[in-house]
Amino acid sequence: VFFYQTNLTSMAQPKESMDVDQSNDNNQNKKEENNSNKKSDEPEYELSVQLAMHSNPARCVVAIDDDTIVSGGRKDGEFILWKRMQQPSQTTNTENNDNDKDKEDKDKTKDDDNDEKMKDIKDTSAIKFDGSIIFTEDKFHPLVFCAVKHKIKAEPARIVSGGNDQRAIIWDIDGNIIQQLGAHSNSINSVDVTNDGQVLTGSYDSTAKIWGVDGNCVATLKGHQHGVEVCSLESGEIVTGTFKIFNIWSATGELIKKVEFAHDHMIRKVRRHPLGFLTCGNDGYVNLWSNKGESLRKVLAHPENGDIPSFVYGLYCMDNGDWLSCGEDGTVKIFSGDGYLQQQLRHPGAVWDISMLPNGDIVSACADGAIRVWSKDVTRQADAEAIKEYYNALTMAASAQGGGGGSDAVDPNQLEPAEVLNHPGKPGEFKMVNDPKKGPSVYQWDGATMQWQYIGEIMGKPGGGNKKQQPRSAGNKPMIDGIAYDYVTHIDINGDDVQVPLGFNKDDDPRQIARDFCVIHSLDLDLAKKIEDHLKPMQDPVARAARVERERIAASKQLKHIPSYIQCGYEIQSKLKLDAMKKKINELNAEILKDDDNKDNNYKQYGIEDSADLDDLFGILADQTVWHVAKFPEYCIELIEKKLLRWPTNKVLPVLDMLRMFMLHQDGVDKLITRNKSIRDLIIGHISNDEECTGPMQMIVSRLLSNYLAKRQRSAEERNGTKYPAEILEFLQESLSLMSSAATNKKSSIHVAYIMLAHNTLIWFAKFKVEECDLYLVIISALFELLTELQLNDKILYYCMSLIGTCAWASKSAKASIIEIFDDQLKEIINKARHSSTNAACRQVGNDLWNLFELS
Repeated sequence: VFFYQTNLTSMAQPKESMDVDQSNDNNQNKKEENNSNKKSDEPEYELSVQLAMHSNPARCVVAIDDDTIVSGGRKDGEFILWKRMQQPSQTTNTENNDNDKDKEDKDKTKDDDNDEKMKDIKDTSAIKFDGSIIFTEDKFHPLVFCAVKHKIKAEPARIVSGGNDQRAIIWDIDGNIIQQLGAHSNSINSVDVTNDGQVLTGSYDSTAKIWGVDGNCVATLKGHQHGVEVCSLESGEIVTGTFKIFNIWSATGELIKKVEFAHDHMIRKVRRHPLGFLTCGNDGYVNLWSNKGESLRKVLAHPENGDIPSFVYGLYCMDNGDWLSCGEDGTVKIFSGDGYLQQQLRHPGAVWDISMLPNGDIVSACADGAIRVWSKDVTRQADAEAIKEYYNALTMAASAQGGGGGSDAVDPNQLEPAEVLNHPGKPGEFKMVNDPKKGPSVYQWDGATMQWQYIGEIMGKPGGGNKKQQPRSAGNKPMIDGIAYDYVTHIDINGDDVQVPLGFNKDDDPRQIARDFCVIHSLDLDLAKKIEDHLKPMQDPVARAARVERERIAASKQLKHIPSYIQCGYEIQSKLKLDAMKKKINELNAEILKDDDNKDNNYKQYGIEDSADLDDLFGILADQTVWHVAKFPEYCIELIEKKLLRWPTNKVLPVLDMLRMFMLHQDGVDKLITRNKSIRDLIIGHISNDEECTGPMQMIVSRLLSNYLAKRQRSAEERNGTKYPAEILEFLQESLSLMSSAATNKKSSIHVAYIMLAHNTLIWFAKFKVEECDLYLVIISALFELLTELQLNDKILYYCMSLIGTCAWASKSAKASIIEIFDDQLKEIINKARHSSTNAACRQVGNDLWNLFELS
């Protein structure tokens, strides 16, 4: 039987069956003939932990440090940050000698974003990681293709990623977008970073680009076919790989050498090696080259095995020249520098990417959605029960793949009655069940939900070109997975006469259908042209033209910038002048402590007599590198709440600015605002003081609350858009109302800060689509006053229109209020944006408002 999986996360294979394909047997035979090929006394890798949180195949993985991993799912910009929750009781002799300090630091930490907890495959794993979604709302890359760690040292660590939105994004693991690089005309399938911090991108538009640290494209490298892989060498040169060839370029983009027939198919990855660089491709080979392009070694690492193609997807090279490869055959293979196979690690599906932690542990990203860590160190390996469960599951998969001839060939003795699903199982346990509705099926017990989860149907292994009879709809149209098509054709994707059905309608675009098919089945886009030519005769030009016109009309009415969170993320204000802040707070504290008869004498009780207390606060500000894991001291919270925020309003400004920065502290943000009504009331008290709350204070408080909204912890209900904390809404609404005069302040830094607060507020609140809420009218009134009184630049005009549209989108009553109160102003603003603005985004959001308010 053959598994067609949907969400399998823990299938594996027993140790004694590690070498199953012909290539591995050959390699194993070589090792047995010459034991010197295997490093003596070298411990082998074993499973450490399985991390299952991705909702789709895991496409890429990046090792940050021994305790931090970033992984990317294939779809929807799903990047997950994994933090080690605990250390083993014993440590090993590794190259890192500061593990004890790391352990002490990690033992104090726990990610506050509890709603995104990872689900371990086995609760008894020796080493656990805590997973959290990095971008919960402001996602990019509908399809993720690649990610690497930025070589420039920064805290928090930075990542460069690429996807099918034709952009490379530089972001940090706290979820802050640093830079966007977008000049390609097709998907970005490869990224790398040079030693001096320049980003390299390779794209399916058949070009590679070099990006300066300022984000400008400094060179475009041409001369490729289809997708382009990029790699920066230690010696400074750049290598680009494409269909069968690679090019070597100078650091500034001049072509040095072109090497043809480097592989027999697409080059999938290029990686640095101490002797030069490694390449791998769809021909199953991993090849070693000097930095001059001279061939040093060729290894058939992942040969074709039956129905499994020879695609090699990932490479990782160690400092000693040993290297790792992974591929469609579901293995990670470990090779010595001279090309001998040392070990292979079996997975339940294709392995898309691999990396290695500084401590030597391997990290793999699998098509089943799981991230797996493998270790040689027994103290970091999973316990015996978890390992046994893993290999038992893989044994089941290996056994299932031995059948053939259709689902009728399934041995009934292998199947259990459906009634077994009425009883609980063990975490990770599998059952092969004769499901009366789905037929022969596989289920797995989920320890988190305490339910049996449907994994997939057990089907006969197709072969010999015999296609399964296509089901048909009531209208006698052929169907795939319950969807009817005008035509169903069959594509031989591996050249072995195994047919995969492809549905096509008379009004479809053959090019798009072909490209989508290649992406879904992880095929190179060079095959898309052949599929496209096969589909063209099935298209009806008249039907296609009619559909294009329908789609054009629908697209013209589709909102592109409303609601605002479609295009824009949270705005954060993180600029800090610590010395100036420290000096000012100390000066004001000295004034408050003076024992004289000035008007502030009654505030003397709130002065800080021990300067060491203030130094502790400044010390937290000075070391932001640990803010994502460190606990915010309780005595510092009390110092802020009981002393500093009770200073007179005309002296509290630098304290509020300090609080603005503390909103970026992962633990402090909620302790200081969300769970502290006293501090919220003190802030309201200061901005309620009409005489003393000037424009600069409104600016600082607006930035403070913007940072709070960007970093505050959200419950699962909030993330799902089902429930929001009423007390926080009330606090924000009152703050926006009290500071509404900031919107019309002629100083741009002040009214911009207020607009960014309104923007962050609606990113959070609009998705709840609360029909009746005064917040909308507060924001709408301030924005229309701003648009009427001040001359705005394109950026601010864009934000204002987007926010007005977001209020109308979220609430019908807000939309009616806008029409009733601001109808003439609205039409004037929209017409000006649509017809007079030189900014494309302003014109587009003007069109959005035109469609949203159904103007004609």
